[in-house]
Amino acid sequence: MKLNHWLALILLSAVMLSGTGCSSDADDDPPPGGGSTLVDTDNDGVLDNVDNCPTVPNTNQLNTDGDALGNACDPDDDNDGVPDTTDNCPLVANPSQTDTDGDGTGDACETDFDGDGVPNTGDNCPTVPNPGQADFDGDGAGDACDDSDGDGVNDGTDNCPLLANTNQIDTDGDDLGDACDTDDDNDGVPDTTDNCRLVANPSQTDTDGDGTGDACETDGDGDGVPNPGDNCPTVPNPGQQDRDGDGAGDACDDSDGDGVTDAVDNCPTVPNPDQLNTDGDALGNACDGDDDGDGVPDGTDNCPLVANPSQTDTDGDGTGDACEGDGDADGVPDDTDNCPTVPNPDQLNTDGDALGNACDNDDDGDGVPDGTDNCPLVANPSQTDTDGDGLGDACDPSTPVTNFACTERAPAGTTTAEADGGVLCTLLGDLICDVQNPNNAIDGDDDSFATVQYSVGALDPLLGGSESLLVNLPADEPAGQVAAFIIDVPGGLVDASLLRNFTVTTLNNGTVQEARGAGQTLELDLLGLLGGSGRSLIGFQNTQPYDQVVFTVNSTLLSVDVLDAVRVYETCLNAAPQTP
Repeated sequence: MKLNHWLALILLSAVMLSGTGCSSDADDDPPPGGGSTLVDTDNDGVLDNVDNCPTVPNTNQLNTDGDALGNACDPDDDNDGVPDTTDNCPLVANPSQTDTDGDGTGDACETDFDGDGVPNTGDNCPTVPNPGQADFDGDGAGDACDDSDGDGVNDGTDNCPLLANTNQIDTDGDDLGDACDTDDDNDGVPDTTDNCRLVANPSQTDTDGDGTGDACETDGDGDGVPNPGDNCPTVPNPGQQDRDGDGAGDACDDSDGDGVTDAVDNCPTVPNPDQLNTDGDALGNACDGDDDGDGVPDGTDNCPLVANPSQTDTDGDGTGDACEGDGDADGVPDDTDNCPTVPNPDQLNTDGDALGNACDNDDDGDGVPDGTDNCPLVANPSQTDTDGDGLGDACDPSTPVTNFACTERAPAGTTTAEADGGVLCTLLGDLICDVQNPNNAIDGDDDSFATVQYSVGALDPLLGGSESLLVNLPADEPAGQVAAFIIDVPGGLVDASLLRNFTVTTLNNGTVQEARGAGQTLELDLLGLLGGSGRSLIGFQNTQPYDQVVFTVNSTLLSVDVLDAVRVYETCLNAAPQTP
């Protein structure tokens, strides 16, 4: 091409010289008369009439897009409609200007689309950066753009690349999905043997032995009560009994309130905070019939706290030689005697404190010394003596008992129950013998009431029937107060004849303390009449502490009345004379 070009130039020059001759006025102006001249304006060796860029030197005449303009003067060399000045591939047509890796060079002319340093031709993920070219399954497609398990998650980010797990759940956050992790909760116990596969519990504790660990159990103790509502979630107690009503079931509670939970209490139903257990057996002294374990019951043992199976008593004073040490010779060893220096074999202790009456200067615990107390055995801090006879009203038999008003109701934590007796009540149950709304008798509302229903007719006196309302107190009520109920009988008045149908009984730790009324030696007292309401306060002044008081409706052969129902408005634990 170049040879032909120069031959043409030589021939052209010869023609020009022969036609015009040599002139001393030679210049670049065209000859007179308008004749044409072959020129090379840009001096690139290509005459203008064949130069694709006559004013821009481009000896190589490069013309990428094959149009009329060479690249040197073509504003769009690749003719893709994008000016060279902004074209990310000016010599390769790419009207979309796609630039996968954003490096300013379009994919059409890029040798490394994803900019990971691996040429496209050898890149196993040419459009996804993966300089390491990892290929987990060796199928030629890099992990960064492969989905070996077909779960829609590329191998490069899939926490189980060979096991489909679209949700990518990873319970323990160890970057290995649960679908392929052999220990999902990372507690060191393989899933195949873990009793809580998704909840870490290295100890594998399973209280109820049902194969599901406590950590993920909905019923940890297997008693059929879900944990959120179980009052003993780790101790089986399907009945959910809660004697003291404190929200903790008896099975895991401290039933006797001595500060020791029942599970470890050696006397779970008898208070014994000291847990004294002389003979080291399973029972504490408070509930052990043989404290010293010598085979002799405490009631007859002359040394109940010192083992002496022979019961040797040399001096015949009732105290065995093994434990002789009774300073006041009252038959009670000094270490258990509530008056060790004052003889008191009966150990009477009216106020239930640490001192027996024999050595206590305030037997009833009312704050008034016995020497000046007008009722030394009945608590009466006010010392009221209506008739001025030196005996306080609280213990004066000549003082009418029909002028008392209730001053202390059942405290928080009190619970109720019912019980019935007799053939008809046992056979027919709630149809004829029932206590309705028992909690109304302890709610502190004088307008609400429990109903003791007893509809057995005249036959039941022969069968000895009864219906009872049981009131369980959270703590002992001391001696010298009252055990009473505010009641009325619809359509009638409470009088002496009706009182023969009622019994009020006090108990402590399940043992009867005192009882008055039907079938008892002592009758109930009509302690007070409440204005014109028809309600009466019936009961008695207690001489022994109690933690349960029971109101019973009976029919006896001595009764002339047959009751259908009695309303019980409140339980009364103390009373005081009303102001006239």
